[in-house]
Amino acid sequence: MSSRRPMNVLFFGVVIGFFLGILVLRPTENVSPLPHPSRHISCDSSKKSGKLSGNYETWLTNQGILRKTLDFDEYLYGNSHKQAVLEAEFLKKKIHVLCVVFVEREKNIMAASHTWLRHCNDYVLYYAKRPQDHREKNFAEDLGVKKVQAKSSWDFLCKTVLDLWEKKESKLQWLLFVSDDMFVVPENLRRMVAQLDPNHPYYFGHAQTLWGQPFNVALAGYALSKGTVELLASNFTFDSCPTGGKYWKKEDFYLGKNLEKLCVLPSDTRDSAKKGRFHGYNLNKLLFSNKLALIASYWKDSIYPSTEGIQCCSDLSVTFQGIEADKMYMYDYIINRLRVFSHGIHGNQPASTPHPPEQVWKDFMRSRGYSSVENISSKQYINAWKAKINEDLIKAGFKKKKQVWRGMDFHGDGHGEAIPLPLPFQTVLDTE
Repeated sequence: MSSRRPMNVLFFGVVIGFFLGILVLRPTENVSPLPHPSRHISCDSSKKSGKLSGNYETWLTNQGILRKTLDFDEYLYGNSHKQAVLEAEFLKKKIHVLCVVFVEREKNIMAASHTWLRHCNDYVLYYAKRPQDHREKNFAEDLGVKKVQAKSSWDFLCKTVLDLWEKKESKLQWLLFVSDDMFVVPENLRRMVAQLDPNHPYYFGHAQTLWGQPFNVALAGYALSKGTVELLASNFTFDSCPTGGKYWKKEDFYLGKNLEKLCVLPSDTRDSAKKGRFHGYNLNKLLFSNKLALIASYWKDSIYPSTEGIQCCSDLSVTFQGIEADKMYMYDYIINRLRVFSHGIHGNQPASTPHPPEQVWKDFMRSRGYSSVENISSKQYINAWKAKINEDLIKAGFKKKKQVWRGMDFHGDGHGEAIPLPLPFQTVLDTE
């Protein structure tokens, strides 16, 4: 008995510790916003940033824009296709968003370039080359990935910012920094910042604290205004970049730290319903409550928290993280291509068919020499098609081969087998 007692005590201790850990880590349902940690930095209040202000509707009115609800049925299929200007198209011309993507996997950036990156005004791709990397990582030349030699992830980010400032200063307004496994909706970023002056310093994303330091977590991506980039470019050089932070995978923390010294703080980017716009996880994890209970620091350390479940995400969300390459196409289809029509007289109507299905097969049988098609049997119909396909095979040069296609028995012995046909013979392979 005495030898088992310590084991029992140990077992129950582990169990109790496990459940206590879950209770501590589990996020509460009603999380109140955390105030900014007290900082001991003297900043001119006229220069200090950190507030997302202004009204988008007022900004539209000041632009002389009359906003109306568009009937997509009429726009896509009716006669007024060229008369309307979509809000997204107007914003793209008015507000320049440069998407900066940090590349690790070529398949991810290939998928992004065919989906959401097309909605940016411009985009650039960067890859961090570490001193310990012994093998050269190569990407397809047409992708245009720029490699940056860096001693730390902050060094990489800093040199990226300086490179962008040198080469694109005149075009810069808003810069969005994301990893290659994110899906982005640039249109929603434009709407969020439309009323703001990009020459002023702004720093947007999902704000958290680490060791009391506020910063926007890279997991959700972050956006900088031209004014913020100019401040960084004025305070760092390519030689001084390494001094801003020495550890890898902490560039977001160092960015927040260095920007705070310049009096630029993260803003509250939630919408009016306190739903987040920048997301460090994909929709599957965010929408279903308690999926992230064991990694609750995403909320616990958030300066402007949002919740799990159906209330997690703003209708005007900007980023989603953890998206696999194939899922980017799905997201792109759902967000940018899919149209749901609850009514309409154009798109909801069946496509016109000059030759109804019943007429097609009747015309085919008449072309095969059947004068009367009203009493055609199934066997006669199948034999007619066998003969037609047989003729096509002969024309294609398959006369000496077994005249069998996809299991059809041209000889009538019931033992036909499918034979592979060369792809160039599209007329033979096309069954539609």
